[in-house]
Amino acid sequence: MIKLIVGEPNFGMSLFFDNDIGKITEIRDELFNKRLPIEETLKSITRKIDMYPATSYELLPDESDSIFVQSPFDLNTGLPVKILKQEMSSGKRRIEIFQGKNLGSCAIRFSFYMPRAFKWILNINYVRNKNQIIFDDNIKAQILTPIKVSYSQGSIELSLNDGYSQILLFLNSELDYFNTKKNLLLLDPNDLEKQSIIKAAPNDSNLYPVISFAYLLKSKTPTEKTIDYFNIGSILASAGKYEEAVEHYKKSLAFNEQIGDAIMESKILMNLASVETTMGKNKEALDHYQTAYKLLEEQDNIYLVNSALIAMAKNYYELGEYKQALEYFNHIISTIQEKKAGNETDKFIDEMEESNILSYISKCLMGMGKFEEAVKYQRDALSSIKTMNDLIGESNGLVRLGETLMAVNRIGEAMSCFEQAMRIRNQIGDDRGAADCLKKMGNAFYDRGKFQKAKEYYEKAIKEFKAINDYIDVEKVKRLIDRLKLSPFPNCELCNLKCSEKIRGMARSDAMDPIFRKEFKSTLRDSLASKDMTVIKNFILDQASRNIHLTSSGASPEQYAFCLLLHLSDEYLKKIKTQTRYKIEKMIKDALGI
Repeated sequence: MIKLIVGEPNFGMSLFFDNDIGKITEIRDELFNKRLPIEETLKSITRKIDMYPATSYELLPDESDSIFVQSPFDLNTGLPVKILKQEMSSGKRRIEIFQGKNLGSCAIRFSFYMPRAFKWILNINYVRNKNQIIFDDNIKAQILTPIKVSYSQGSIELSLNDGYSQILLFLNSELDYFNTKKNLLLLDPNDLEKQSIIKAAPNDSNLYPVISFAYLLKSKTPTEKTIDYFNIGSILASAGKYEEAVEHYKKSLAFNEQIGDAIMESKILMNLASVETTMGKNKEALDHYQTAYKLLEEQDNIYLVNSALIAMAKNYYELGEYKQALEYFNHIISTIQEKKAGNETDKFIDEMEESNILSYISKCLMGMGKFEEAVKYQRDALSSIKTMNDLIGESNGLVRLGETLMAVNRIGEAMSCFEQAMRIRNQIGDDRGAADCLKKMGNAFYDRGKFQKAKEYYEKAIKEFKAINDYIDVEKVKRLIDRLKLSPFPNCELCNLKCSEKIRGMARSDAMDPIFRKEFKSTLRDSLASKDMTVIKNFILDQASRNIHLTSSGASPEQYAFCLLLHLSDEYLKKIKTQTRYKIEKMIKDALGI
């Protein structure tokens, strides 16, 4: 029997598969030494299961993605998402594993696409405590899905729909220090080599759950050190310690050069680039993805080649290089459509990915000022989802189309899309999804500078979130309302003078112009590289002067230019340290002479 591991087997949560029958046999947490046997059954005649190897792809968190919206804990975006795709005689299944920022936590998304309804039965020991399931070894779980779930002694039964079904499983494996002490290292706080690991440890203990592989003895071989530094880098990335993770990945690369392992090099580069993407270092990430891509092509690893392609396209998009991103996305879409035309089985990107790529193409076209084409591609993305009978995906697609229509000032059509999305959420009993639609409607009006309408929908969203006792999201929406106050930017001269809502609304709308945003990003990078703020000053001042309503607003071009800057800074500089951000803003403010 061949075992296939999906997840992070050295430090995170993972699933074990029997490769012969294509079924999950175990949930594992190697770091805390926990193994949970599981037996799964699809109540259908499964004559053949073709299992494609697990792959990974770069994920940029998106609020339209239910995995991020509904997760009870923070998910890590510094590690590639691991994916397994299965072709079965009974249908298709896709499994994605997202590691949590806390070690021992993960989210798993199961997506089924079945020609007719089936029962999916999980035989596993558990007890129920309200909305929580507690497995053996104190592994806690929560299941979120719009489909019917039945619980009985020793088994969980899920009723899969004909067409598309989605199940979200959130796992949290708690560390028992007493029982796992033999697997822990007592780190010396004075050991400089271990400082990055010690910093990631819980505040109340010097014990950090790192199995002995993490102890870097000088006597180890280059191969062992390559693996050790890679694993420590992954642990630090999982804990959100991204700077330290990059440092350890680069050390892993350095030792790998001594042994020339191309497969390991591509693996390190993919993880390193994923962390850099999370940090907003898209140029560095792109360089590392390109190197990994060349290595993966030589290895003929079609799965990770496509992962790298998508990741490169997304990084080009984040850099504002929309033309290059579009070339990559179009290449991926062409591959999908060729396989569909030839009735071939797509071994990497299936129907669930096609709509996502089409949506990114739309975003690229928006950035290039091709608004009508952008709307068309969002409609194509929505049509692609509808063929799957995926109501949650259809609702998300309608929201994305609504946001695009709102951005091109087709407000009536946009509102129709938002309302359809809400009707779908209400139809399937997804009260939380309906509340989230209201929040996104508020966001769309905010980006158009229509603050009163934004506030109206934010307040409706708060009411709906309160109705389902979701007070975390209530607080999030309250913070969005705080943005609408007269003084949202404490370091802004205009805000301190209580500038009008009209000025701030105009600035928000102008700042959201996709072509202006693209040019702003590249101009700001050039100015920071040369330490000369004259270029960025002239750029935003020119944009401010083009506003035909500026004269009647009472603000000078310089003041309005700084207002534009702060709205853009809120978007693009939020990942850097607050002090550094304020320093950049002050340099530009001084250049504007205000």
